Amino acid sequence: MPDSQALFIEKMDHAVCAIGAALIASFPHKEILAAFNRRPLLGFAIWRETLIAAAIFREPIFETSRLAGFVASRVIVPAEMR
Repeated sequence: MPDSQALFIEKMDHAVCAIGAALIASFPHKEILAAFNRRPLLGFAIWRETLIAAAIFREPIFETSRLAGFVASRVIVPAEMR
C-alpha cells in the first residue's frame, strides 16, 4: 500500500518513491480498517489526508486545462474578427 488511497482502490495507477533514504512501515489493510472501527477519528484523519492528496494531485491538471482555455479564447477571438 503506497498511500491511503490503496485502502479503497484495488489497483493503483501511480507509485510512491523516495529521493533519499526512507524508513517504510507496512500494515495489512484489515488491521488499518479495524483501527478505523475502534478509533473513528483516525479513520476521519486518514480520509481527510486522502482528499487533500487528491486535491494536490488534481491542481496541476486544473491549472493546465484553465491555461489551455485561456489561450484558446485568445486565439478564437481574433479569428472571428476577420
